[in-house]
Amino acid sequence: MIKLFLKTAIYRLRKDMFHSFLNIGGLALGLVAFLYIATYTFHEISYDGFHAKADRTYRCVTYVKMGETAQNISKSEIPLAAAAKNDLPEIEDAVRLYPLNEIITRYNEKKFIENEICYADVNVFNVFDFKLLEGDPKTALGEPNSIILEKEVALKYFGDENPMGKSILLNSNKDPYVVTGILDKIPKNTHLQSKIYASFCTLPISKQPGGWGDFSNSYTYVGVPRGCSFPAGENPA
Repeated sequence: MIKLFLKTAIYRLRKDMFHSFLNIGGLALGLVAFLYIATYTFHEISYDGFHAKADRTYRCVTYVKMGETAQNISKSEIPLAAAAKNDLPEIEDAVRLYPLNEIITRYNEKKFIENEICYADVNVFNVFDFKLLEGDPKTALGEPNSIILEKEVALKYFGDENPMGKSILLNSNKDPYVVTGILDKIPKNTHLQSKIYASFCTLPISKQPGGWGDFSNSYTYVGVPRGCSFPAGENPA
């Protein structure tokens, strides 16, 4: 019976090759389009979903109004994280990120230009679940001039050497940064793609008093307890 069906199908395909080609080609094209759209959609909706606290982590947005011009910007002021955690009981954690591009790094005779460097508070791994292969996530960025490298970056710098405790230079800074952690490969489905994390307390702006009104290049993320959320509201007038 199956053999008869196959013979009949082949006969009909050969009888009208043009329409058979159109039908089969259209079906194949439709399947390819479906698979592409499904893969793309899954990738988009999975963004940052691997973080355990993804559903209760928020990036602070600043509403700025000057005269008749108003806009929301994703950057925030340096003191915001500490003020939010101290003054708002709903805030469980707050972390600052300060990304920089085109940083010249050196290790011995090796020299690189890195485009994915981010200064971060010591508690960054309380909020985001990036995995450390070596080092303590609770303290790795606790001291000035501490730095964490993704494993591929560490391999590029140090080869077969153990990178822990080694030092590299950033830009013209004479103070070396000590490697205190090795980061597992960063997933592609996250908006945080920095492969190098340095301690936020290294930045001079972290030690300056005040800082309100200076948005600089800092981003603030806050975490809230389970069951707590921020309703979407209107911008102030």
